[in-house]
Amino acid sequence: MVDTLSKYTPIGHHFYGLEICQFNNGQKLYLVKIKKKKKELEIVEQLEFEDVEKLAKSIEPSTPLFLTVNTRDVITKSAGDSKLEDKALANSLFPNMDYNLLFYEIYTLGNERFVSIIRKNIVFDFLERLNDLKVSIFSVSLGLSGLQTLLNYIDEKEIIGTSYKLTRESLGNSITISTTNEEEERVYSLNGLQVQNKYLLAFGTIASNILLTGNKNSSMSELNRGLEIEVKGKKLLNLLTWSSLIFFLSVLMVNFLFFDHYRGSIQNLANEQAVNAKSLESIAQLNERVESKEKRLEKALSTSNSKVSYYLDELGRTVPGSITLETVIYQPLLKPKKDLKPMAYAMDEIKIIGLTGSGIDFSDWVTKLDNLGWVNKVKTLEYDYQNKKTSLFELRVYIND
Repeated sequence: MVDTLSKYTPIGHHFYGLEICQFNNGQKLYLVKIKKKKKELEIVEQLEFEDVEKLAKSIEPSTPLFLTVNTRDVITKSAGDSKLEDKALANSLFPNMDYNLLFYEIYTLGNERFVSIIRKNIVFDFLERLNDLKVSIFSVSLGLSGLQTLLNYIDEKEIIGTSYKLTRESLGNSITISTTNEEEERVYSLNGLQVQNKYLLAFGTIASNILLTGNKNSSMSELNRGLEIEVKGKKLLNLLTWSSLIFFLSVLMVNFLFFDHYRGSIQNLANEQAVNAKSLESIAQLNERVESKEKRLEKALSTSNSKVSYYLDELGRTVPGSITLETVIYQPLLKPKKDLKPMAYAMDEIKIIGLTGSGIDFSDWVTKLDNLGWVNKVKTLEYDYQNKKTSLFELRVYIND
């Protein structure tokens, strides 16, 4: 169902492109943030890092990221203008290739086809490290596949990027790819947009995916589809959370209006039956109960919609993939509801019930919640093992009012 709904779920207007490349002195990461306006792309931010873990403070977890791996672990060969089918082409350049251990990607630069391969464990290691930082990875590309779209907008015969140099004899003809360790700075003009060469490949990967240009085939299609569904699933959950909150508040408001109208009718009836002392006494008692409930209801609604939305949105953003929330109640009842008994609410609390598949993720999440500025403390009321893979938990989040 999530797979079907994800086809109709927008992924937003902001995107990250990240190239991981390698020099003699180690790896470097080049990050570019793009804003999409209709069919145009605008560069918002360009950053450089020396380690994956340093990305955390610079990336918004909910923004999709297009990853390009261009380290020395990626081996790229040219197939010229070969017309062979994908697997046949890959086998011709890399005989006896083990598809259980390697990923490949086939793409076209100019009139030439190129095949890039990499060991799967290296890709999975990058994905795991980025997932630990709560990055929303949308797709993975290899080598220089991200340059397909950009070549049509660059007039220079020699294109120098991060750790690569691309040379073409003339526009659209023979292309040569080589490595370089010289971090030469250049700026390329792409249809009026100025892009530094260090961020060219990361930018191109976004452009190819968002503008649906470029021609490439990859054994990572299933992996990328899974990453896309996961990112869209998170956004869909966010959308449903907001919709549910709006619906809940609307129903609550309608109920309050009916309740207020009913209270007014009772008061009018009490005035008309003033002659009967016993009835007046009964109505007075009824009015006292109604007013007491009204005060509690008004107090429960005293927190602004924006603050409630903020709390729930913050909770939703922190939930890791291994945890499923089943129940989230803002201001839960202190005791079970009983007829003719006043209801008592925990005014500054949020009750959370769910399932977790990882005790480590659960502990990290509780710590993260405890460090939120508006949270006073987090208390674990229950943690029971359901089976070998999942555990049931109940939390109380106490709010700093």
